[in-house]
Amino acid sequence: MSQYPPPPPPPPPPGQAPYGGPPPYGGPGQPAYGFPQPRWDLGACLSWAWSKFKDNVGPMIVATLPLLVVIVVVEGANIAWTLKSVLNSREVCNADYSCHMVGGPSFLKQMLVTAGASLVISLVALVVNAGVFRASLGVADGRPFALGDVFTGRQLGKVLGTSVLVALATAIGTLLCYVPGIVIGFLLGYSVYFVVAQDLSPIAAMKASFQLTRNNLGTTVVWLIVSTLIAAAGAVVCLVGMLVTYPLVMLGYAYTFRRLTDAPVAP
Repeated sequence: MSQYPPPPPPPPPPGQAPYGGPPPYGGPGQPAYGFPQPRWDLGACLSWAWSKFKDNVGPMIVATLPLLVVIVVVEGANIAWTLKSVLNSREVCNADYSCHMVGGPSFLKQMLVTAGASLVISLVALVVNAGVFRASLGVADGRPFALGDVFTGRQLGKVLGTSVLVALATAIGTLLCYVPGIVIGFLLGYSVYFVVAQDLSPIAAMKASFQLTRNNLGTTVVWLIVSTLIAAAGAVVCLVGMLVTYPLVMLGYAYTFRRLTDAPVAP
């Protein structure tokens, strides 16, 4: 019996996993789909998002409709209530020529109604965003966009908890001369995506987002600006444009997230 260990097996052919298994699925330093994947590029990101949107246009529009309906209904009700209050108010002047409005809502009541409307929209947006991002990751895996991934309660507690912590951190930063709030909101902008993609806890997701944006500052700033302009363009066109721009932005975020975390993206 030889005292030396047997020689190691020969390396597998390119694009094949060791011992004849399936092709490797990516990860740091590994090829994905049989070839090395490039780093993030704006043109490639937009091209990929548009291509995948066209392939999944029906379910992606259906996934966007709840958010659009809530925005229209809640904001419409808020505007109607405000107009009715203004029409029911009148100016009353005293003998000393001092005047004041009566019959309308108090400033505090108006602020509470507006804040309530914003809260409803924000909560719906958080849930829809997480679901659409989850389904967009499936597209990045090479699967069709699945509505079942959107309308699910999976990870809802972590998503809401993470969003609350990010909102509090941003609010505290805003109180410190406003600019810190913008910076904090940007650095923690991928927190919910880490919850959805890697099932991290809220604190761990916030730390991961901070590291990701800090290490990829140029890329994340460029994509933030471009995605904001795309989303704004959809909102300007009577909100109907959101049916196209919102899915595009979320697909772009899925592409960007995968590229920046060295994970594979289906061609």
